[in-house]
Amino acid sequence: MTSEPVDLIGHTRDVVRDCSELVQGYYRFLSEADPLERWEELKPLETPLETDRDYPDVFEKERVLQMYFPSLVHHATVAKEYGEMAQRLGFRYAWTRLFMHAQLLAVLDRFFSHKKPHLIFEPGCFCSGLMHYLPSQWGSRYVGMDVSPGALDVCRLLANKHGVGEQLSLFSGNFLQLIPETFAQLTGQPVKGAAILLSNFFNGATKDWKLFPCLEMGDCWPAYSLLVSYLVKAGAIVLLCERHDDPEMIADSLRFFSQPVAPGLECKVMTEFQTYCTTGMTADNPLGTWERADASVVMAWNSSAAS
Repeated sequence: MTSEPVDLIGHTRDVVRDCSELVQGYYRFLSEADPLERWEELKPLETPLETDRDYPDVFEKERVLQMYFPSLVHHATVAKEYGEMAQRLGFRYAWTRLFMHAQLLAVLDRFFSHKKPHLIFEPGCFCSGLMHYLPSQWGSRYVGMDVSPGALDVCRLLANKHGVGEQLSLFSGNFLQLIPETFAQLTGQPVKGAAILLSNFFNGATKDWKLFPCLEMGDCWPAYSLLVSYLVKAGAIVLLCERHDDPEMIADSLRFFSQPVAPGLECKVMTEFQTYCTTGMTADNPLGTWERADASVVMAWNSSAAS
């Protein structure tokens, strides 16, 4: 991974030119929703987006919370900071994830070329961008989930502005705790046949697992694989778009650690690519720092549940 200067304009044109109409449409959508003439203009919004809700401060007894409920303090901090960042980014976040979103859309376009999924579920959606575009193209119900209610408010604001608000359902919560039974209760839709998009989700979720060393075991992928396996066993198609230099390791982990839960799980590295995106996002620096990294899209599905 490197933060060396890059020709992002040229790289963007190359990525879009070589992809499908669905990807090109996404580029056009972002260009119309938040026009940028030059990549140098990709900065936090001068005027933050305003939402109509405030959230209580849960840190009144921070010492006690930190001692007994460290995950609560962690998620409350993330929720607060990411809500503030979302208001300052809007579609600027989608621009920073354009290269990864483009590859994810390309794989979706190939795999679902004949039959579109009845539901698209995006955990860790933050400001998304995908949810503001795909429903108008496919007509699928779209569900977004994030630990930050403030970020979801921004998603809702943008969705209503661009005419897809009625096709979205947004829920605040932690996807790491979701199981197929609660999935159906939450979304009102069956898990089978749903497409679950994990766009750099596990890369960002590493800090969550580090709160529980007994689960991490020095490597988060066993836990991640088990989480995916429960949903795959129930019939979901899971796509992982991750910044990682060894996609075959991801696929092998999914196959190996899923065996006790989903012996019918199949897994394939759909594409490998180099991406440019920002990392190290903070409240003081919402966009973070541009970096280049190896990335891939890995797909997992249950052969016995596939229709």
